[in-house]
Amino acid sequence: MAVTLHDIAEKTGVDVSTVSRAMNNKSNVKEETKQRIWQVAQTLGYRPNRVARSLVTQKTNTLGLVMPSTKCLGHTLFSWMLEGISLEAEKLGYSLSFSVVDIGIQGEKTAITKLEEHRVDGLILGWFKEKYIEESTLVQLAQREIPFIVIGDRHLSSRDINMIACDNFLGAYKATNHLIDLGHEKIALISGRTDNPIVKNRLAGFNAALEQAGIHYSDQSIKRLMKEEDFSAAGAGERGMRSLLDSDEEFTAVFVLSDMCAAEAIRAIQQRGLNVPNDYAVVGFDGAEYGRLLNPSLTTVKQPYREIGQKAVRMLKQLIAGEVLPKNRVWIEPQLIIRESCGAQRTATATQ
Repeated sequence: MAVTLHDIAEKTGVDVSTVSRAMNNKSNVKEETKQRIWQVAQTLGYRPNRVARSLVTQKTNTLGLVMPSTKCLGHTLFSWMLEGISLEAEKLGYSLSFSVVDIGIQGEKTAITKLEEHRVDGLILGWFKEKYIEESTLVQLAQREIPFIVIGDRHLSSRDINMIACDNFLGAYKATNHLIDLGHEKIALISGRTDNPIVKNRLAGFNAALEQAGIHYSDQSIKRLMKEEDFSAAGAGERGMRSLLDSDEEFTAVFVLSDMCAAEAIRAIQQRGLNVPNDYAVVGFDGAEYGRLLNPSLTTVKQPYREIGQKAVRMLKQLIAGEVLPKNRVWIEPQLIIRESCGAQRTATATQ
């Protein structure tokens, strides 16, 4: 039989109303009494009735999480983000209602509607691209006064939308500056579709590092993937690298804007009988776990998606409480992971 407030009251020798106030962490109960009640509740195995509590507080202590299709869920970044969200939600006393939708605007709208019907206290919208979740939809959501956080690098004109993302500009700046510090001046870039804000920000960071170092480069050194291709397109990095190798452009290093494409670029270099990093240094971006298993192991910029997930939950908790966030655009700094593909380890050994 389930333990009730009456059972706790009888065991602690206080009335039921005091137990109720203590369990809801009200300030009009002495801290010593609260501790005693909570200890007895834990000993008895008390579990609060979420439905009954929600009727009183109008809160369900449930967060809705909407994610893109199962294809995206296989990505390392998603697993990091989900771990961060889950751990922080549990820490703050929230349960999660999780919805994976088919890529497309209607699928996303349907998922949001379903979660609203389940009376979630707030929403986290994870990593949707502009073409899959329009800003107008987000504005409508904000007008309905539903607390929500968008995860992912997007260009949003509305200041009513709260967003958290990896600082892609800073990550690309760090990677490029690292190659410059290693003595590289002729640095090529394998990019993705430039209508993608992630690509735009990484390209801007790349440019900023070169300009700060006084390095001038030709647009020919920037090999963008075909317009119909994205970072997830199989073989895209290999095709981009072959295009660079077949060109007349001189370069000693290449910065690739995703780890998967970087791995394929290394393969393309090695297929020509060339060596990484002796002939060409390579740096990627993402921090995918498989990067350390490559030969050579991949130097990369690790996206802090576990931290992003945790911070998103904390931000959402503030919004649910009616607080105004200090910033509605939060950028989390990524980490440069130095391994073999950039030649830094070889350089360090040679100078010892």
